[in-house]
Amino acid sequence: MRNPHHHRGKAGLLCVALGALAAAPSAVAGPKDFAIYTTRLGGDSEQAQPYVDKLSGYIEEGTGWAKGSTKGTFLPSKKEAIAFLDSKQPGFGMMEPALYFELRKDRNLHPIAQVDSADLNTPKLHVVVKNPAFKSLDDLKDKKVWTQLADSPRFLGKEEVFRIPVLGRLVTATGQIPVYRESGDAARAFSAAVEGVREGECVAIYPEATLTRDPDLWPMVGKTGAARVALTTGCPVVPIAQWGPQEILWPYAKRPHLLPRRTVHVLAGPPVDLSAFHGAPLDGETLRGATDAILDAVAALLGELRGEAPPAVRWDPRQHGQPRIGDPNRVARDEREAR
Repeated sequence: MRNPHHHRGKAGLLCVALGALAAAPSAVAGPKDFAIYTTRLGGDSEQAQPYVDKLSGYIEEGTGWAKGSTKGTFLPSKKEAIAFLDSKQPGFGMMEPALYFELRKDRNLHPIAQVDSADLNTPKLHVVVKNPAFKSLDDLKDKKVWTQLADSPRFLGKEEVFRIPVLGRLVTATGQIPVYRESGDAARAFSAAVEGVREGECVAIYPEATLTRDPDLWPMVGKTGAARVALTTGCPVVPIAQWGPQEILWPYAKRPHLLPRRTVHVLAGPPVDLSAFHGAPLDGETLRGATDAILDAVAALLGELRGEAPPAVRWDPRQHGQPRIGDPNRVARDEREAR
């Protein structure tokens, strides 16, 4: 979930406004000029210029800026890109996510939009601003070649992962949100998710809070966290379903099946209509109704991927004597091994 929201391709570029990065630059670029760094454009600065000029035209068309008022410069290496940003101070810049995440804190960079262009050898260009004067770039959303940005999402994950050596440091450093399941500290994840959404971040929540217990791998009865975050913030909820990971690693299995190579399908749907719950008290009935609406949307997407109709009744672990978390078959397996 995010506010606003959009799905970002993994080969995206981030465009950032970069005013006042250096104390005393020489030959400062114009306020509407930009720098672009991507490993997918190919070639050197001169070879890439015709494609960058096309992008300049898209930006001018989308923002209403005067024709010829915007000029882009392509930097073929990370070192050159950083040097250009710090010395020339272009009005904004476009860069791949890895460089954005490296620079965003020191340069106070903020993503606001994304561009798709069939004329460029890269599928997505993300617009990110620092200088409030360039909030006018928001006008690019809903244009022909532009869409809203989804920054790399912050996932809610069980806190045990955050205690794993190396991996725990990685997920903490990337801003993921620990969930203290079945404990009094569970509200901490809710507060962090609400804060993230209100700051315009993309927050990804697994509404079941664990692997499904449904033996056929359909969504089971969910937790109300996702619905609570959505109704508290008013943000849209984009449902996403996937099918195929179970062919690589079945739930709670130990050995993955990497060969032959498997195909994993992922499908995102339109935002879930939660208008019936807006303004209602956040009581159990409201939250359960909104949660059911979210899981109905996920199940419908999964049915589309599988070519099947979802079950009419959602699997409820409590009715089958299963624990909410952990391997539901561990007790039976341990008993068999004990015999």
